Amino acid sequence: SLPGDNQNGALAVFARNSSFILYGYSTSTWNLSPAGPDSGGIGHTVQYIGVMLALGTAGIRYRVTGREHVPAGQAVVFCSNHQSNVDPPVLFRALHRRLHILYKAELSKLPILGLVMQTGGFIPVPRAQKEAAMGAIEKAAASIRSGNSFLIFPEGTRSRTEDLLPFKKGGFIMAIKAQAPMV
Repeated sequence: SLPGDNQNGALAVFARNSSFILYGYSTSTWNLSPAGPDSGGIGHTVQYIGVMLALGTAGIRYRVTGREHVPAGQAVVFCSNHQSNVDPPVLFRALHRRLHILYKAELSKLPILGLVMQTGGFIPVPRAQKEAAMGAIEKAAASIRSGNSFLIFPEGTRSRTEDLLPFKKGGFIMAIKAQAPMV
């Protein structure tokens, strides 16, 4: 939860604005990035700017503290609890310029969001298919080794209360495979 925001109103404005900004810009400029989604190239940069504009237009403000605890000059795996639909875009914007997200594959079915996430080099995890899920985790570990940080929500879904849900193990396996620190 973000201090002083009206989550329902802000979320509606964010969703509307981000749909236009992220979809329009990321899909129209994606082919300009010769190195692809893992490079942090133009497609990823445009998504980063799109999220910034959508958050600003929706009036969502946040404050980052503790950056001094993040290892400098290397990819890391960021872990966060997940209580609001605003959490992923705020964290995407606040944490790291080359941040990718390991996300549940069901989100790929959402018409605009799924396309934007795939275009940005985010990696879907088909949780119901163990072998495919392990392949996605290996792909994410390779992306980390190439310099991309990742965001995971280890609970695997939003918590409707202030209590933490049991953690899924995939993000931790990914960090171990990549030999990346977790924050």
